[in-house]
Order: sequence, then C-alpha cells, then structure tokens
Amino acid sequence: MVGTRTVRSRHVLRALVAALVLLGASLVSPSAAPAQTYQSSCAAMTDSITRLYLAYFGRPPEENGFRYWVDQYRTGQMSLAEISQAMATSGEFGDNRNLTNRAFVNWIYSDVLGPEISVARQDYWVQAIDRGYPRGSVMLAFTESREYVAKTNTQKPLAGYLRWYPKGTHWYCSVGTTTVPVGPLTGTGASNEVWADYYFQNNGAQGDALELWTLEGNNLRNVRMASMPLQQGFTEYNWDGVFTGDGNYGHSIEVRAGAATSWIVVFYPTSIGPDRLGWELRTG
Repeated sequence: MVGTRTVRSRHVLRALVAALVLLGASLVSPSAAPAQTYQSSCAAMTDSITRLYLAYFGRPPEENGFRYWVDQYRTGQMSLAEISQAMATSGEFGDNRNLTNRAFVNWIYSDVLGPEISVARQDYWVQAIDRGYPRGSVMLAFTESREYVAKTNTQKPLAGYLRWYPKGTHWYCSVGTTTVPVGPLTGTGASNEVWADYYFQNNGAQGDALELWTLEGNNLRNVRMASMPLQQGFTEYNWDGVFTGDGNYGHSIEVRAGAATSWIVVFYPTSIGPDRLGWELRTG
C-alpha cells in the first residue's frame, strides 16, 4: 500500500529538556581543547564522539576506538547516550566510575567544563541521577552544549545543541554522486513513523544541481526526496518536505551531486524533541 510522507513540527515540552536549555546560561567558554588525531569527513555527526573522549578521558580519540564507536553509532546499534554510558563505566574512566552522584556532578564542572557550580544547579543534576537519569546522558547534556562545542573547537552537532539522535539511527555521509545501501528502517507507532534529516554543502567554485532519492525495497521504486540548486559555497540543512511511497525504505539512497558537494543523510525512528522539524515517513 502506498504511504504518504508528511511533515509535522512536534512541540513536546519536557522538563528535562527545558532544564538543559537553561544550562547554557550557567557555563563559560574555556580555552579550546586539542583537535582529534583521526580526522572525520562527517564531523557534524562524529564530533559528538570526539567530545565524549575529551570529556571522559581528557584526550582525543585514537583511530581504532574512534572507528569502533562511530560504526556503532552510524549503524544504529548504539545511541550516543549508550556510547556515553559505556564510557562512563569503562576501565579507562578508572576511579571516577566509583564517584558518588554528587562527586560525579562536581567532577563534570571542575574537570570538564571549568566553572564553579551553584548549589541549586548541583542539586538539580544530583537529583536527576538519583531518580535514575543515566550518567551518560547527563554527560551528553554538557558535551552537546554550545559552550562545550566552542571549548573543544568541534563542529556543531547536526541534531542541534542539547539534543541527540536516538537508538536505531542510521546515517550516511559522502561527497558527490553516490548510491549507498541503507540499514533496515523500522517505524514506530500506529502510523509506522520514520524521520530523516539531511545536510548538503557545495564546496566548489561553481553552482551545483543536487537530487536526493530513495530506492525502496518493494519493487525498487524510486522516490525523490529533494531537488535543488546549490549556489557556490551554499550550505543547506533541510528538515521538511513531503513525498509519497510504499513505506519500504530499506534498500538504498542515491545522491546526485557534483564532486565538490558533501552531504549527510540521517534516518531515525522517533522525533528528537521540541522545536524540531523533520521528515516523517508514514507507511500505509
């Protein structure tokens, strides 16, 4: 059955997210941390992992470790929150694994961010952990903040500050015309929703004409997601659009673009929070 791809803006206010947004007012912008030793061609996605290394271990990632965590993230096997939690309980984190909740919060402010923490702010985060909010997610609330991105001289996360993609996210990153197979896209809810974001950047000296297609698994139907001109040096973040299809998007995507255009396409199973627009795929 043919499904319709629609666009909706979800404004689901959550107390925790509201508190995270307020976080920025309490932080400072310390000096920049060293750049990672292994350079990524998809920094808007992978710098989130670089920041976790810098925060937990005080060092940039080594190539093997970086590739491992990026692959876990890229293929949807682990979310950023799960990767952060794994680092929080890792052997390299050492004695910090045994810190009390209050000492852990103090460590984040003293060793990771730098500013002194108010009693009220300290109590907020300690109570959040006491109630079961994972330490790994608390750490992400800091490492995905505007202040920590600036401190580490890393690239702004594609998901936005203080937000991160959920488990089951698949993302693809390349340059120019490329066809890549996509992982299984399993929708959620009664309408079987799947969300997608994409990013294009024309790094060339001339304009470019770009198209983004899905090749659906059922009868290999082509569905065009985007078609646009990209001016010289133009960058496009696209969160909205409509197309119809049969709901089976598990075969491949194809980007048709010039050799100087880089791109990222992200599929994820649930909306990632308030004030976000995203592609929503509905299956019939």
